[in-house]
Amino acid sequence: MAPEPAMALARSPLQGQPQEDGGELVQMALDVAGSLDPREVIARILERGTHAVRADRGTLSSLVDDQVVVEATYGRGGELTWVGQRYSLDYFEGQPLVKQAIESLQPAFGGRLALDQAAPEFRQALANVRQVAVLPLVHGGKAIGMLVFSRYEEKPFAGDDRVALTLLSAISGLALRNARLYEEGEAARQRADETAARLRAAVDAAEDVASQVRLDQVLGRLLERAAASVGADGTSLARLEGSEMVIESTPTGELVGTRWPLMPKVLAGVATGRAVELSAAEYTGAPPGMETVVQPYQRFLVAPLVVGGETIGLLAMGRKADEPFDPAAVQALQQFSTLGALLLRNARLIAQARDAEQAKSEFMSIAVHELRAPLTVTGGYLAMALEGDFGEVPKPLRHVLETAQRKTEEAKALAAELLTVARLEGKALTP
Repeated sequence: MAPEPAMALARSPLQGQPQEDGGELVQMALDVAGSLDPREVIARILERGTHAVRADRGTLSSLVDDQVVVEATYGRGGELTWVGQRYSLDYFEGQPLVKQAIESLQPAFGGRLALDQAAPEFRQALANVRQVAVLPLVHGGKAIGMLVFSRYEEKPFAGDDRVALTLLSAISGLALRNARLYEEGEAARQRADETAARLRAAVDAAEDVASQVRLDQVLGRLLERAAASVGADGTSLARLEGSEMVIESTPTGELVGTRWPLMPKVLAGVATGRAVELSAAEYTGAPPGMETVVQPYQRFLVAPLVVGGETIGLLAMGRKADEPFDPAAVQALQQFSTLGALLLRNARLIAQARDAEQAKSEFMSIAVHELRAPLTVTGGYLAMALEGDFGEVPKPLRHVLETAQRKTEEAKALAAELLTVARLEGKALTP
């Protein structure tokens, strides 16, 4: 879309302006349309525009939300200065000419700007200005930026200048918008690439973690991969118990089982389900004797482990250098925290299953012991009766006693089998 203004200019030479000036604007349109790099577009607009309207200085600013970003300024002598300073739109309340151009979306012309209302860093430069042209850069019915051209002599911008400036405003607005869209597209593509890379890393980590057998190995590999992904020097995984966290795993196995209070900022992160970053000064409340553990670290990143809407633990990273964690690191930790939450929940379920199995085994042990004792006594008395220790046994009664003795032996054999099964399951059952 960017070449269209240039084509229109080529078909319709400027009226009331020398042909060479119109040609200069046409060339400027072609130059500006030839790049999609915002900085290069801004530089070309300022350089070509300043010369095209015979100004001594040109300044381009972007309008972003409620702020004005002074991007760069260009002098007729060829010096280009990048500024990057931000100001509130309210700053221009004291500059009627600028306010008029932004509100009307039309170029505004006049004498010098109000020096007493200008920012201190611009007052010296504005002191030499005698005539000003303010061009709003318009797209989609709103101003996305503005061009300010200044002359250092009392030579107002005349009618032919205004025609050129109006066309320059249209060319510049379209070119700047195209460059910004391209920049946004490139940024979106880069974010997509970074997201894809993080997803690949998360999948690789999940496969790596899943290749481990024991739970301590699984958690250890998770912490190792998470630390490498976010650029951390230390890491730990903890479960939550009230207002405390209990360390479940660390790369070295140290600190496991220790209890740590939750800092207010971490509690706030737990409430929102988001990772929080803390400085060394904010990471306070280490248990007595544990202060030296956190002392080497300058930055901390803590992510809640959430399963089914419930926060069950924390994944913490520590960095020895005083360098904040960037958004990519925060997002990477969030992905690892999802895997960590599942592992921690599974660990809880396994522990609960083990507790239930232990309770069952203990019950079986007691039941077998309680069952075998009376069976042994009963079997002994039946044997004595059948051997005549209590006198001669009538034939009909002998048949009954023999049946009772046989069933008693079957019950004892069943109890022995239960005991064998419990032993094979690895439970602490003894006869």
